[in-house]
Amino acid sequence: MTILRRFFVENIPLMLRGSVRLDGSQHLHLKKSLRLKEGQEVELFDGNQSVIAVIDSIGKNHSDLIISKINESTSSADNQHTFDSRIDIASSLPKASRGDWMVEKLTELDVRSLYLIETDYSKSSKSSNITDNKFDRYQRIIIEAAKQSKIVKDNLWTHIIVGHPTGQPLPQLIEKFKTDYIKNNNDNNNNNSVESLSIPKVSPRLLVMVGSEGGFTENEINKLSKLSNVYPTNFGNSILRMETFSLLSAGIFNQFYSYMFPPPPLKPAQQPSSK
Repeated sequence: MTILRRFFVENIPLMLRGSVRLDGSQHLHLKKSLRLKEGQEVELFDGNQSVIAVIDSIGKNHSDLIISKINESTSSADNQHTFDSRIDIASSLPKASRGDWMVEKLTELDVRSLYLIETDYSKSSKSSNITDNKFDRYQRIIIEAAKQSKIVKDNLWTHIIVGHPTGQPLPQLIEKFKTDYIKNNNDNNNNNSVESLSIPKVSPRLLVMVGSEGGFTENEINKLSKLSNVYPTNFGNSILRMETFSLLSAGIFNQFYSYMFPPPPLKPAQQPSSK
């Protein structure tokens, strides 16, 4: 089975024989790095959908492609009984290259979002602020990691959610997380028939909150433990870096997600009436 090279394109036209143009870094990657030729097939994705396209021409500054196949949607919007993984990580962000590595690997593990949080042990400094340049770099890292991992997901370029320059305080984060989930579920239900309202349209989401170096303070643990559906945990006696714990928890919970949140049972097939 041939593995097609992947390219990120915003707003793919979902029509056979539709034309797509690659320019800038995407064009250079196709032409210079991969040395693809006219007539070869590639995969295009935009965060919601993916298509197969044939390279029609390769010019000096851009490449033109023709869509030959529209892949079936990987989202669960059209499937009432399929739940996609919905793991979210809340953590401080390590500095420099460790932060880049963390964002890349969490994307490869299909983590839905990375919330930046502010804890008692967080060290607020100028280098930990998310500047526009740093945010743009993270988005490029996310796209490249998604290309490598064959991930197609909604809003894949908005993984990183920032409420403050260095993160959101824990109470605000939890409230926002719950509110967003309820709103998304209500929005999806409003777009479906009354008969199907009993079936959740948004997959249950699991938020893993990771303490910074030093973990959470006793005061923070006591406050969080009093909230419903919040459970303190650890992975042994070893003291792990925040990025190590984030990756480990993402891998474990993704593996066992379907056991923790089993999809709703299928309705029995309607039996024909006997006359």
